[in-house]
Amino acid sequence: MASAFVDAFLSVNLRRPEEAKALYAVAEKRGGAALAAHMRTRIVAAVSAMLASAPDASFDDPALVATIALGVLVGPVKPLLEEQASAAFRARVEDELVLLVTAYLLAHRRRR
Repeated sequence: MASAFVDAFLSVNLRRPEEAKALYAVAEKRGGAALAAHMRTRIVAAVSAMLASAPDASFDDPALVATIALGVLVGPVKPLLEEQASAAFRARVEDELVLLVTAYLLAHRRRR
């Protein structure tokens, strides 16, 4: 589950980095805070639903866990899009984020 979440998030943001950078730039100038909040709400709802549907675990507050997990992913994307990340960072970021999100989800899950 964590791997799929990280992979989907990074793929959407990094598949076409020039487009992602342009969208972030436009969002900053044209009601970016409202647009970002709307997108964050949609992503949190989707991740919350994914957590709630987990066959092997349940979460006391899937929306909170989803919000924190999403926040963890957002930070490393900026240097990647701004081309400020080293080659070593780019090579390891996905594996490191999967490890981080996996550990976080495991820490918050309850056995069904």
